[in-house]
Formats: sequence, structure tokens, C-alpha cells
Amino acid sequence: EKRMWMAMGTRRIGIIGAGGKTTALRLLAGRAGAGFSTLLTTTTHIYPVPPPESRALLVDPDEGELRSALSRPGVVCAGSRGPEGKLAPLPGPVLACGVECAQLVLYEGDGYLIAAGTDPDPENDVPYLSLNDLMITSGKNLYEGKVYQ
Repeated sequence: EKRMWMAMGTRRIGIIGAGGKTTALRLLAGRAGAGFSTLLTTTTHIYPVPPPESRALLVDPDEGELRSALSRPGVVCAGSRGPEGKLAPLPGPVLACGVECAQLVLYEGDGYLIAAGTDPDPENDVPYLSLNDLMITSGKNLYEGKVYQ
């Protein structure tokens, strides 16, 4: 599998949509992330992915902590402390450091901001991550309970 990811040249994978994003991230992290230095993060909010599903869970890391955690293979789930026990986006400089240091970046994204390509809030770093190698979208038909991808 590692050879497949390397051959594809995929470094950033974003998942947007309604229903199933975190589950999809966890599956991708388990399959692709273990052989790479992998950052699992969010541009919106996400429930933390603690060990043993990840190698490390970092809440409010600084650049040095994130760089150190990403210096060896394995999934590092990182974000800022958010409401209701969720992780929120990392600050811009920390996110940039993580994207630079990680071999693979998996993240839950805000579909509106990615589709628009801009954000009305100049402090938001979502457009930085919207430059994807691969985008996965999913949605759930609430009437039939089916997930569309």
C-alpha cells in the first residue's frame, strides 16, 4: 500500500460532506497512515483520535512539539482544544509546520470554504489546506440512510 500512495504522489487528503467524515479519516489513517509520518487534523472540528488508533494525540501543540511528533512514522492526531471535547483547527503557523513536516496529511474540511476557495475571515487558514492532491466527499441521504460518495 505504501508504494501505491507514493506512486500516486498523494500528500494531502481532505474529506468533506455530511456524515461519515471522521470514520473515513480513521479508516484511511489505519490503512495508509501507519507507514508514513501522518498528520490527522481538521479545518472545522473533529473528535480526537487517541492511541492506540493514533501514535500520538496532541492538543494545542506548538511547532516544536508537532515537528518532533511527525519526525517518525505513524499517525499524529493534532488540533486546538475545541468545544464539547472536540479538536478545532491548529493555528496557522503550527498547521503550516505540520503540513511541511508530515509525509501525509489527512483532514476533515469545511466544504463551503473549499468550494469557495476563499474565506471571509483572513485569519482562517483553510485555503492553505484546500490545495489537495485528493478530495473525498460523502453525504448521507437522511430519508434512505444511504451514504453517497
